[in-house]
Amino acid sequence: MDWFKLYNDHYGHQAGDECLRQIARVLALTVCRTGDLVARYGGEEFVFIAPVTDASAALMMAERVCQSLQALALPHAESEFGVVTISIGVAVMVPEGWVLPEVLVSAADKALYLAKKQGRNQVLLA
Repeated sequence: MDWFKLYNDHYGHQAGDECLRQIARVLALTVCRTGDLVARYGGEEFVFIAPVTDASAALMMAERVCQSLQALALPHAESEFGVVTISIGVAVMVPEGWVLPEVLVSAADKALYLAKKQGRNQVLLA
């Protein structure tokens, strides 16, 4: 979630928890094919794993998540967008025996931080 600490500071931790539940619902409704996985990954971060998905499809899926969340128009007074938004780092790989899962997570994490650095509320492919 973009500017989650500012959200918590402004609205309180209970509202922050409810906001995270709303994001989880959007993810669950958007990333919902058989075999897809959505999980909380840290404070305000989530991860979704979509097997058998190429870069183009992964980007479209991530864009749908952003658009669906923005359509909820959850107020965020401390955001330059005025509503709750998210930034998503996307990474795609074909699993091979010698590649550790951490490589994929690291690539997605780098793309996420670049998305935040470039203005947030966007999706970037690693």
